[in-house]
Amino acid sequence: MAYRRMRLNETKLIFQTKEKMAFDAKVFRILIASPGDVNDERDLIPEIIEEWNAVNAIHTKVVLMPVKWETHSAPMLGDRP
Repeated sequence: MAYRRMRLNETKLIFQTKEKMAFDAKVFRILIASPGDVNDERDLIPEIIEEWNAVNAIHTKVVLMPVKWETHSAPMLGDRP
């Protein structure tokens, strides 16, 4: 199997396969909720989770999936009871 060596923050070395490979993993949905005055920080969270997944998902067999109410919810239809 061919591996590509990559540097991360000059202190960690990570190895990724060149081929796209499927693997079994446990998926955890992470609800992102915050006050309205931290939008910049809130927008960074999915990027940080994606980076964690890229580095750790294969060897830990865990995938984190960010969930925001703005993107993962739909308004209810109909009148209130």
